[in-house]
Amino acid sequence: MKNKSREIMRVQNVIDSDRLNVGKGFTDLFVEDFSKLVQDYFEIEKQPILNIAKDKNGYKVEISFYTNRVKPFNSIVD
Repeated sequence: MKNKSREIMRVQNVIDSDRLNVGKGFTDLFVEDFSKLVQDYFEIEKQPILNIAKDKNGYKVEISFYTNRVKPFNSIVD
């Protein structure tokens, strides 16, 4: 019985350490802010998709979205 209890605790620790430690609504807020930023450069068709996965030494963050076109703009050089 003790071995089973230890296994359950170990699995729980692995699950807890793999979780992204952010507040509720983080994903929605991040996607909303990111959308506002990229709308200066792209015409977005759909809401961006955010995927965050635990990696060896941190997190792998992937953001994808569909666009109709890239907006034309000129950069100003000082």
